[in-house]
Amino acid sequence: MRSSKLVLLAVLASASFLSSAGVLTAAESQKLLKDTPFEEIVAKAKAGDAAAQLHLARGHIGMESYVPHNKAESHRWYLAAATNNVMEAQLYLGQHFYKEVTATRGSTPKDKAMRQQTAPVALSWFVKAAKQGSFDAWVALGHAFEEGTVFVKDPVEAYKWFHLAIEKGNHPIGSPVRSRNALSLKLTPAQIELAKRRAQDFWDSLGEEKKPTAPK
Repeated sequence: MRSSKLVLLAVLASASFLSSAGVLTAAESQKLLKDTPFEEIVAKAKAGDAAAQLHLARGHIGMESYVPHNKAESHRWYLAAATNNVMEAQLYLGQHFYKEVTATRGSTPKDKAMRQQTAPVALSWFVKAAKQGSFDAWVALGHAFEEGTVFVKDPVEAYKWFHLAIEKGNHPIGSPVRSRNALSLKLTPAQIELAKRRAQDFWDSLGEEKKPTAPK
């Protein structure tokens, strides 16, 4: 099932986030907090420090051995970090809520209401990460619009995100060339041109500091 591809995205390994000092990777933030006592990291996170919030979010799901495992706390800190404009956290939440929708297959009114309420939340977080130049968010959106199981099926929009990831992304090895090529066989030349135009418009809308380096 294609939705499993979203689960396989390298969220924690490759994402980065913005801070007042510029763009820092998760590994760099971890290095900054390496010798900081746990209690102080918690205090920093509560005070709104993005690096500390991400550190706790990752730590509570087992990314740091000295942080107590607590999925609820991890989610709380991912939400705090995402609200604090941390791209990795925004992508994580997009995946989290997307999987919540796909996991709820019931046909009761409650199940349907849950899917209707959660799908826009997933889309919102994916788009926030995408606007920060997240390659993984671009690919995730491509698969999501191609599938049409959570968002409205839109092959033109799917082509847009795949095209953006291939032409402007900084992970050429993981570029979804096959997915874009498969869609190109289903779309008209006019639709493909529209998708490429949408991709370029989106790219132009990003600030220079959010644009990843395109593969050579």
